Amino acid sequence: MAEETDILEVWDSAFSTVLNNTLQAHCQTLKVEGGMFMVHHSQLQRDAKPLIRELNGSSPAQSEPGSSLKAFNISSRLLLMHPSYQWTIAAVNNSPNLTSLSLFRTEIPEGSWDHILGSIHAASLESVIIDLRSKIKAPALDQFLLRHPRISRLSLGRDLVELTETDVASKGPFRNLAHLSAPPSYTRFLMAHGRALNVRHVRLLIKVSSHLVFSADSINIKLKACYTYLERVHLTLVVMIDYDTSHWSAFLPEPSTEPYKRDSLRHARALEILAPKPDDAFEEPILRWLAQFPVLESVSFLRCANQTLDELSFVERVREVCPKLEVVTLDSRTYDAVALRLIYDSQ
Repeated sequence: MAEETDILEVWDSAFSTVLNNTLQAHCQTLKVEGGMFMVHHSQLQRDAKPLIRELNGSSPAQSEPGSSLKAFNISSRLLLMHPSYQWTIAAVNNSPNLTSLSLFRTEIPEGSWDHILGSIHAASLESVIIDLRSKIKAPALDQFLLRHPRISRLSLGRDLVELTETDVASKGPFRNLAHLSAPPSYTRFLMAHGRALNVRHVRLLIKVSSHLVFSADSINIKLKACYTYLERVHLTLVVMIDYDTSHWSAFLPEPSTEPYKRDSLRHARALEILAPKPDDAFEEPILRWLAQFPVLESVSFLRCANQTLDELSFVERVREVCPKLEVVTLDSRTYDAVALRLIYDSQ
């Protein structure tokens, strides 16, 4: 174990030197992704807790002069566990111009996220992305956001463990939050009771899988505490399908005959559907399903339709179902739904 620790210290010294040299070169945008540890996981776990206690006891005011960093994208567990965790928190807290912070798909012990969020003090933050396959306790998220009142753009990934109705936020408002992308339970948590009255754009992330169908009723029940506020925003539904199937009707059912009486989803003005692969059975069930969104102005389908689809005919049929529709995007091609013509092809 001593030999492993020595190796870890040598590696940390070299890695920290590279990162420090990067910041000293007046780097404004830094992205770190991938990587793996060279020591046994038990050693990392053993050293992580005392380090977290040490960081939590220190004051951000004792930091050294700051860097020029404006955007920090972390997609590496290396930066969020011992020994590099201390460098990462110092880099974030010592960057007075840091306006954008992203935490992507980093696999670390679940309980660590509360400590990480609690250690971040970056007063200039305006844009935050937290896209994890993990659970973040509601109080930790709440306090992090209240501690950074300048945040105007917040994106919370679809794979965060769902919050429950017992997860209640504090009464502190998010006055500058204008753009929110989040699953339903997090949208409710952040917007209920008028906490985020200045939000203008909401992207509602809805995950569909082999055991989780799209249910407008259940989603609306989750959103009931913020129904009034969702009426006022530009609402985009983002439906992400997580499994292969040739039976679209199995996870895109027709609207229930007795829908939840306060239907937030009917106010959606944009819809995006992302599928794992194209399918011949896509067209008919999706046309039936779209009828529950009467004010849609744009729809986008990624990896949904096969090349055999008559796209102009499909666009025309979608417009019949959604009379306010203006734009339809099928993979790389965007159509004017009113004039029935191709207006853009990114390929």
